[in-house]
Amino acid sequence: MDFTVQPIMRGVYRFCENAPEAPVDAYLVVGSHSALMIDALEDASGVWNEVRRLTQLPVSLAITHGHGDHAGVALDEFVQAGCTVYMDPADVQPLAQTSGRVYAPDLFTPYPSIIDLGTVQMEVLDVVGHTPGSKVFLDRERALLFTGDAVGSGDFWMQLPHSAPLSVFAGQLRGLMEQVAGLHDLSILPGHAYQQPRPLGFFYLWDVLTACRNVLEGRADPTDQEMTLGGERLIYRTAGHGSLNCMCYNPRKL
Repeated sequence: MDFTVQPIMRGVYRFCENAPEAPVDAYLVVGSHSALMIDALEDASGVWNEVRRLTQLPVSLAITHGHGDHAGVALDEFVQAGCTVYMDPADVQPLAQTSGRVYAPDLFTPYPSIIDLGTVQMEVLDVVGHTPGSKVFLDRERALLFTGDAVGSGDFWMQLPHSAPLSVFAGQLRGLMEQVAGLHDLSILPGHAYQQPRPLGFFYLWDVLTACRNVLEGRADPTDQEMTLGGERLIYRTAGHGSLNCMCYNPRKL
């Protein structure tokens, strides 16, 4: 198996792949009448078989965002098994750009506001920023927030060509914080847990928002850096605060 599986609590499993660029995490949530796989890792195969070993209930797949390390080759395993696959249409093109795999938009089912698993209700929330269609999933009853890369895991990228302006992301983040404000024992289950060994909670959202505010209000390091991604030269700057180690952003898209 190209990945490991770790039980987090009853009915919740973390799948971790030591992918080429960075370890990546996906999650299986099992309710009373169906189950939801959140993301599909990167190069790992056999994910569907492992899911089927863990549960015989009907399974759907939710792609948090259209990047190849979260909508990996196992996505096709779920399609071939006849599973419903959710992904925001806005992320079809980013997925093609980052993975080289092209899918017809009508392959993906539009997200409902709630994915009903029986005993578990997964609220689907928009957090546009890292990608134009980024989603997070809230199990309010157990105060679990599955975030993919929407708010990072201690480090994350907002400098990509398809990333939203930082002010747009900050507005989306404020909206998310309002949604989870009463959940003081919130646990964030991100897409790259290795980046932050400390468990992430509501405090982390404050740290990310503070970093955004520091940039938008002119209090961040103004030093330009550059990287090449997919043959494209990207100019970016970095900001951090508290448990957020490094957020890369485009200084021309504030």
